[in-house]
Amino acid sequence: MSLKSVLIALSVLSIFGLALWISSCGSDESAKIDCNKVCDKEKECDSQMTDEDVKSCISHCNKLNDSGYVQDSYINAGNDCYGKSCSEIDTCMEKASDGCKAPDYMPYINAICDKLVSCDSNIKKEDCVSEAKKSFEGEMSGSVKCLTDKAFTDSANCVKNAKCETLQDDAQKCMEDIFN
Repeated sequence: MSLKSVLIALSVLSIFGLALWISSCGSDESAKIDCNKVCDKEKECDSQMTDEDVKSCISHCNKLNDSGYVQDSYINAGNDCYGKSCSEIDTCMEKASDGCKAPDYMPYINAICDKLVSCDSNIKKEDCVSEAKKSFEGEMSGSVKCLTDKAFTDSANCVKNAKCETLQDDAQKCMEDIFN
């Protein structure tokens, strides 16, 4: 394993953005999105969505609504986006992320580096953390920066529980399970 493994492990972060961007649902403890409204609007904007897709969207949205993984400011700003036309939603959601504060992603980085060091004694934790932070700062934009500290702590647990031999696959599956 090399420092490139850090970059591979960080690519798992893309799951965060994808899960949030597709559904635009979530909660930290007080803000809630009307999943029916969001998913109905998604169907209006995507003529290929079936009724089953809408049910799946609602289920996914409700799970994220209960997860505590999305900042209130993003949810509240995003609520307004689904009253707009289909062509305006993406731009509106991008602007909604402007009000988010940067979450504490260090538990996730430390978990990745601790795991990589435990799997390969040739990796130095300081180098790993430094490289991971550089990579991560480039990823910390859009809806990803609207995740809560809890999202990164739970993701860190996915990495901690992964096996060395299947680190990326185990971590990715665990994150898909908690975010989808």
